Amino acid sequence: MNQTPAPPAPDDRPSPARYLPIPTVKPRITYVILAINIIVFALESITGADVWFSFGAKINASIVAGEWWRLITPMFLHAGLAHIAFNSYALYSFGPQVEAVFGYRRFLFIYLLSGVSGAVFSFAFSARPSVGASGAIFGLIGALLIYLFRHRVAFGEMGRRRLVEILALAGINLIVSRTGYTGEPLSFELFVHPDKAVDLWEALFKVGLQFGLKPIGLGARDSLRIEAGLPLYGQELAGPLNLGPADAGFRTFVDGTKPWFVGRSGFLAHEENRKREVVRFRFPPGVRMAHQGDPVADKDGKLIGEVTSCSLDSEGTLTGQAYVDKKFGKEGSTFLVYQGMHGKDTAGATPTEATVLSRFLK
Repeated sequence: MNQTPAPPAPDDRPSPARYLPIPTVKPRITYVILAINIIVFALESITGADVWFSFGAKINASIVAGEWWRLITPMFLHAGLAHIAFNSYALYSFGPQVEAVFGYRRFLFIYLLSGVSGAVFSFAFSARPSVGASGAIFGLIGALLIYLFRHRVAFGEMGRRRLVEILALAGINLIVSRTGYTGEPLSFELFVHPDKAVDLWEALFKVGLQFGLKPIGLGARDSLRIEAGLPLYGQELAGPLNLGPADAGFRTFVDGTKPWFVGRSGFLAHEENRKREVVRFRFPPGVRMAHQGDPVADKDGKLIGEVTSCSLDSEGTLTGQAYVDKKFGKEGSTFLVYQGMHGKDTAGATPTEATVLSRFLK
């Protein structure tokens, strides 16, 4: 008796992973455009921006009069140092990625078309003169977003994360700089327009919470920078004591030999008569916090200076900085601090002994 064979059982094995071959080229056009923008900005700074803007800025009346090149030239002009810094950073961040997957010609086409389109939209919807490469850069970001979205299945979780990151942060021009004073080996400052500060904060935590990103307050910043021996404007720099870089321990950063140094004579006169310097100190465990302005005395009770900063360090003890007579700045020496006695009579008060540390964290 003939029997119809049973249909084969469905294959329960998972489908093989799909891979997307990515055509990559070494970015070149990105760096050429960056160089052009920087050179043009340098020429603006030397010859005067007004000359360049009068010829190349997007000015509606001039475009209507036939100066059509003003739809192209604005993308190579910038209105200031912050403007070119923001746009250069954005181009440096996104340009190589777009150029790698689209190739030289298509990258250049996307950049120029986006820049011209931005000028056209500005012409149509704004009567104000304008310059800048923002339209071109947003075009690059858009192209990268479309590429990631179209191939989101092939890219998988990595592509999804990248999409979210770009969508969250692409609309915020910012500069990431290692000019921070936290004292950490890897610490950064983010420079962003005030109107975008809240958006940046929310976007960072939307993306970063899964990686353990947490907010910290100014107390944490003080702990880091005091432990490292770094100054804060208003405390170890300027402030009520009117401290300069040399007072704070940064004399080597000021070249007093330059004849064109504005304020040179005043700086050198101050150095010649300066009797005090900022030192770093540590309290023994279990004592009260000191605050800016608290008096500092020698073992005989003679006032020799005052506290500028104090905070908990990484070991859980109190570390601070004080502006004291130079002879007390040697590592290992001690002095007395009257916590909470700023502006008060110290007679009868009980001070706490503090030990001077090296000027900067070793």
